[in-house]
Amino acid sequence: MELNQRILSVSTLGIAAYGPDGECIFANEAMGTILNVLHQDLLNTTIDSIPDSKESSLSYLANQATSSAERQTGEIRIKIDGTHLLWLDVHFIPFTRNGQPHLLFMANDVTNRIMAEMEILAMRDQLDVQEKMATIGQITATVSHELRNPLGTISASIFRMRNFITDPERKEFQILDRIERNVNRCNNIINDLLDFSRNTTPYPESTEIDAWIGEQLRELNHPDWLQVDYRPGCQGLKMELDRDRMRRALINLVENGTEAMEEEWKANRDKECRLTVSTQLESGQLAIVVSDTGPGMPQHVLDRIFEPLFSTKTYGVGLGLPTVRQIMEQQGGGIEIKSLPGSGTQSMLWLPLAEELRIAT
Repeated sequence: MELNQRILSVSTLGIAAYGPDGECIFANEAMGTILNVLHQDLLNTTIDSIPDSKESSLSYLANQATSSAERQTGEIRIKIDGTHLLWLDVHFIPFTRNGQPHLLFMANDVTNRIMAEMEILAMRDQLDVQEKMATIGQITATVSHELRNPLGTISASIFRMRNFITDPERKEFQILDRIERNVNRCNNIINDLLDFSRNTTPYPESTEIDAWIGEQLRELNHPDWLQVDYRPGCQGLKMELDRDRMRRALINLVENGTEAMEEEWKANRDKECRLTVSTQLESGQLAIVVSDTGPGMPQHVLDRIFEPLFSTKTYGVGLGLPTVRQIMEQQGGGIEIKSLPGSGTQSMLWLPLAEELRIAT
């Protein structure tokens, strides 16, 4: 027994044993090192006394091993000292000594392996994005050239035909409207491709934020069924931003919210459809928040909304939100989106305030 304890004491694997009353009767130095305590301090304590044991499922695995008398294993993430995160490969092995049930707890720090695996997965995801970007770049030039010319011809033909068909009640007039809408949709797809494939340098201008956003919202043609509520909260604040690119980001969020509510409105004309745009200063940042009362998004869709070429719409190429994120990141900011099914969607564009503005606020 003494020889076994010596072997366990010098093992690089964290090992601890617990008696029938659940208290620790042995712990080697490696276990103390892993848990960032003196191994002697573990004696006469329970597994539940290990920090983060309940939240990390450590206590659950120990209880399962004790109640089932079967070995339990798993890889868990545990927080040491309240901040330091570790990944542990843990084993709980029930055994009997002097006719009494005991529990052997073994732990191996596999943080480096897990982090390396996560980095590899992140690199794979990045390569997937780069491959998609390369594909987009290759097709953009061809698509823009091959489609712009015939679309221009169609638009010109529609313009001329409208000189002869002026009665909006005529069937031909409505057909021309439908053709024109689809031409515009095709042009928007081309613009999305071109926008996303360009690495545009921002051209910032001094802008009074609240006044500028109000102007953008007034220029948009909102449907009659939609209530638009603008709540400016940064009166007099001026910032340097690329107005053209920011306008595209703002309009994208407004259009997304409007489109999300449109289907619900068609199904129930009495439903209140409200789009709220607000500005506020938050933690040294300007936040532009666009909220809608639409159907919201499930988590599996929310996880992929910034993925290039992913779309839930029946039209478009899935580059709207990736382009918005690109626009914000090029200006040192970002975008955050929160959504729950049945609770609408809240999208926030944020930009860092200049140092002198942070001090002033």
